[in-house]
Amino acid sequence: MIKTRSLLLFIGGLWTFAVGIFGNLVAQQIIDPSNFDAVAAVHRALCVTVNVTIWQIFLLAAAATASVIVLNRAIELKQKKATELEAQMAHDRRESEAQIDYRDQTIGTLQRHLHDARQFRFLDVVTGIPNEARWKNDIIQYSAKASIDTPRQVALIDLVDFGRLNDELGYSTVDKILRYLAQSLEESMRKNEGLYKRHLVDNALLPSRLYRKYPGGDEFYVVAEGSEASMIGLLTRLQRLIRTRLDEHISQSIAQSKAPLQILFSGAVCELHRDEEPEALTRRLEDHLRPTRYPDATLRLNWQSGQRSADFLVGSIEHNLYREAEREFAIARPETRKAPQALPPELPGAPS
Repeated sequence: MIKTRSLLLFIGGLWTFAVGIFGNLVAQQIIDPSNFDAVAAVHRALCVTVNVTIWQIFLLAAAATASVIVLNRAIELKQKKATELEAQMAHDRRESEAQIDYRDQTIGTLQRHLHDARQFRFLDVVTGIPNEARWKNDIIQYSAKASIDTPRQVALIDLVDFGRLNDELGYSTVDKILRYLAQSLEESMRKNEGLYKRHLVDNALLPSRLYRKYPGGDEFYVVAEGSEASMIGLLTRLQRLIRTRLDEHISQSIAQSKAPLQILFSGAVCELHRDEEPEALTRRLEDHLRPTRYPDATLRLNWQSGQRSADFLVGSIEHNLYREAEREFAIARPETRKAPQALPPELPGAPS
């Protein structure tokens, strides 16, 4: 359509040019003017046609321009709306990610608090080591797997004459001693060994300790995988650690005493039975611990088998472990000297 109208405009222009030349020739009387009227009529018809065509082209151009403007405006609005939509979606996505991060952080914080609460439930409030509740849970798991091939030994140890320190140093200082002692012993534990703090179970002492900040005692559980000889060796190592290293630090730094406190413990060792309940195991341990407190006791450590170093081959591992325990836990008793007998009274008339 546009090409046809352009062609008409071109033809109209040529015709106007030709008519102009023809009029000039008529004015110069070179051509007969009678022929000019016919040419002029054709010229006028062509001009009208060309003018109409020009106005149509102008209107079409104006309409096209308006259409283009409207279309461009529509495109701009659509692009603006799309940009705003993308920005809103990006904002919503950031908000959603922030909410997800906050939710994850909150869940993580709650899980950590829950974990800490669960762990705190199994920790002794004074010493910071696992408590008796943790020991009972572990014993239930260990007893379910106990066998001849994988024996596990349990010991109950009691600090000797520790009530005297309570009276001399006060409970606050004794709490610090217990904390340092327990944490030091726990740090010395090896793989498949564990130390647990036992609660105070002596009801006779409870009324006098109600003002204390914890219902604690001076007894510990020790659990180790292996034979009875290996547990005896472990207890010997712990007592030697207290005697050679910890006692000096406790005496000087905590108790502010020039003389060593001479911290000792007595203990009992029993092998864990298959599916044995913690309460039954505790009763067995207490039964074996009781003889160490008798006046005629020779050892502060008593074990289930009752074997001695003399029952093993000299130089064997068992012989050495039992012998070291017999030396380390021997009860030293002061020698009692007999008073000299009084001479019988002199008989009357006896020679002087």
